[in-house]
Amino acid sequence: MRAFPEYHIVDAASARYAVSIRVPMRFVVESPLLDRQDAEQASGRLSALSRECGCSTGARFLALSTFFCAACICLSFRVVWMHPISSVSLAVLACFLSAGIGKTVGISRARNELRVRLLSICQQLESQKEPI
Repeated sequence: MRAFPEYHIVDAASARYAVSIRVPMRFVVESPLLDRQDAEQASGRLSALSRECGCSTGARFLALSTFFCAACICLSFRVVWMHPISSVSLAVLACFLSAGIGKTVGISRARNELRVRLLSICQQLESQKEPI
């Protein structure tokens, strides 16, 4: 397993800055204002979202496009039989593009969820500030 650099979230400012980080990171939430168990769970979830590659969503899109292409081939068998090379090439291209779109959607969703969770942690830390 590849080691990722660590980023420690200790206050609202560090949580707000973490939103701008675009590389995979191992997040560590360390704040006396948050419950230890909640901080560990948040650290794990933030780290997982940061490293998300979109493979599961890409695989779902690939499976759906494969099913769709197989259904189209079954429904238009006569055309496929007359032009088998171009029909199979088109189906492979459609599946390839669909998998790429799925990976993009998966990465976008993970980045958006990471942003929402970091901003939520930031709000929690700001609302629980102890008076000086």
